[in-house]
Amino acid sequence: ALLDALTIVVYDPHEIIVLEGDPGDALYIIESGKAFVWNEDKKNGRKRIGELLAGDIIGELALLTGAARAATVSAATAVTVLQLRRKDFEGLSQIYPTLSGSILSKNYKRLTNSYHQLAERNEQLKASNYAQVELGTIFICVVLLMSVYSFVLSYFKSDLFLALSFAETIKFV
Repeated sequence: ALLDALTIVVYDPHEIIVLEGDPGDALYIIESGKAFVWNEDKKNGRKRIGELLAGDIIGELALLTGAARAATVSAATAVTVLQLRRKDFEGLSQIYPTLSGSILSKNYKRLTNSYHQLAERNEQLKASNYAQVELGTIFICVVLLMSVYSFVLSYFKSDLFLALSFAETIKFV
């Protein structure tokens, strides 16, 4: 029943498979090829956030929740997908309730992987931030020391200092 509901669709390189903001009317299972996942960033424009390969699913959340597409997916190479339309998915879900669970399980694995990548990146950023703060502190200390050193040198080279007697200099110091 699932195989009868699937349609084979081929996309050329750079062709849009799903567009961010569009309604989720189907899900796609990548059979072959590679696709890129993009998000629209209001400040920096389009930003690539992921890569999909054979076996990955596109658009399952929009199909399951009825929400708009969360990202744009475009073909990086020639991509062949198996398309499952919403009406076919809903009919199959009535007959095979575990179908939705299987899709959610695959999505859970992807979210878990994303969480671990974000946690690792967060640790890298923390370490980088700590190093920047330490280097900044060292730089400020060096600048302050150089300022004091310059002040002392300029004072000792001044006529006022040279006019003082040895006893007055010791007293001053």
